[in-house]
Amino acid sequence: MKKFKLTQIQTDHILDMPLKRLTALEKRKLEEEQAELKKAIAGFNALLKSDTRQKTLVIKELNEVVQEFGRERRTEIVSSDDLPVFETTEVAEDIEDEPCVVTLSSSGQIGRLGVDGAKKANPGRHDIITASLLTSTTSTVTAITSEGRALHILAAELVEADGRTRGGSASQLFGTNKGEVIHTILSKTKEHLVLVTETGVVKRLETEEVQKTQNAKTVIKLKSGDRVVSAFCSPGKTDLGISTSDGQFLRMPVSTVSIQGRGAAGIAGMKLKNGSVVVSAETILGDDFLTTVLNNQTAKVTPLSEFESRGRNGVGVRVTKVPEDSKVTVAKIGPLTNLLAVMATDEDPKKADPNPVTFLLEPSNRDLVSTKTERQILTLGISRW
Repeated sequence: MKKFKLTQIQTDHILDMPLKRLTALEKRKLEEEQAELKKAIAGFNALLKSDTRQKTLVIKELNEVVQEFGRERRTEIVSSDDLPVFETTEVAEDIEDEPCVVTLSSSGQIGRLGVDGAKKANPGRHDIITASLLTSTTSTVTAITSEGRALHILAAELVEADGRTRGGSASQLFGTNKGEVIHTILSKTKEHLVLVTETGVVKRLETEEVQKTQNAKTVIKLKSGDRVVSAFCSPGKTDLGISTSDGQFLRMPVSTVSIQGRGAAGIAGMKLKNGSVVVSAETILGDDFLTTVLNNQTAKVTPLSEFESRGRNGVGVRVTKVPEDSKVTVAKIGPLTNLLAVMATDEDPKKADPNPVTFLLEPSNRDLVSTKTERQILTLGISRW
């Protein structure tokens, strides 16, 4: 006061001004904090009254935890119904363990023969072989179906195939569902089982796991509307060929298909164009041929050397020119020797002639038109002899 020559009133006024401003600022902060607390309390009350809000908050916080700490699952979650149940097949004491050959024909007959095979005769409708295996009478034979199921039977329980019927009905012996088709049979083998579905899905499994699967359980998780169109055992260092209804063909290494467990759904094997489906798939061994049959009474044989091995999940290349109103109905990979064709009758293009004929057609380059056949071909396969 003395230094600046101020009166008491002036001094008090100067000192009071910053204190009032500070008080006003602190009051404003307290009011803002009060408003925030009231808002938070209202939010918590609303959360406690609403199950939907509580679930939404939990999901949000879990997602944040997954984003920060999550990693890909290394194990597979499956239903308890899909867990493998390992069953032992009881073998009667009076059954001798003898080597035998089991054959599955394109007509749906399965039978057991001695290692010498059946007595040679003119091939009939049960003599086109879909699959065959060398096993023993005390071994389990497993059938793989279009529904992706594994069905088991003891080899000794199969009907002997030395008669005209070449055994018994595979559907009755294995107990398939209505419309379910048996694609192949297998027993103890070091090869892997390969499955290919109508939509282009491919799966590879250990045959040991397949044979230990509970009877009638699935070995692939199929999507709704999909079905297995081909099943076969394949070595690991070969190629796989997939044929489609629109005349496309994809060749790829079997090793590109990872081995999965029976509860898995497989992986993408081939991209399909709109409206097309997979007709068939098989292992490629050596200098084989691809024989394709169209529903317009034409067929074509193409050397597999015309097709390069490509990566998985491609669209493939065109085998033959398919007319707009036609489609490929049969595709067969293998040698041309001993190849038989089941032809339709003259009266009905869908009814099979009981007497198969030798398939004779000269090979031609890829992407050419198919050749007219005498009658519509319904099935192709290797002769029993």
